[in-house]
Amino acid sequence: QKIRCEKQRLPKFKGLCKTYDKVQTAMAVVLSQQEDVVCIRCNVDSAVIDGKEYTTDFVCEMANFLKEQDKVAWVHYADLEGDEYYDLAKKYMPDGTCGVLAFGIKGGRSASIAFMDKLKLVSIVTHVADAKTCLLHPASHTHRQLTDKQLEEAGIAPDLIRLSVGIEDVNDIIDDLKQALA
Repeated sequence: QKIRCEKQRLPKFKGLCKTYDKVQTAMAVVLSQQEDVVCIRCNVDSAVIDGKEYTTDFVCEMANFLKEQDKVAWVHYADLEGDEYYDLAKKYMPDGTCGVLAFGIKGGRSASIAFMDKLKLVSIVTHVADAKTCLLHPASHTHRQLTDKQLEEAGIAPDLIRLSVGIEDVNDIIDDLKQALA
């Protein structure tokens, strides 16, 4: 029987090894290294969802929050009313698109880096799509060797930040973004 770690919600650190031992003994299984990592990420690094399942509503809430901020230059999310791809998204993906949105910080590359340096909950990574909320700034990560002009020629805005909304409480994420934008 497969262990569904994302539903177990183990207590944060407290008794973690003891809990794993009980699960393994009761189910007569030994977790692989990959399953261990998934369980630890889902249960220790991430906050409890409080019974809510992840929905694109969380991402729309984040997008609307960002759209209202003075220091945010632009926001792109296909499920956000007014987005250039909104009608196409509703037509081809009526149940919602995904958990990743894009936005830009006024002031370009340096302002984006300063914003990221202030984040406390949101992880800065070189990938997106995780149980934990994370973001990627291509200009300072995956495409850091390019100048702003080269980035623009490649179709990448120097201020572009991709935010992948995880399973934490949406208000905690908004609070983190708010304090980083202050």
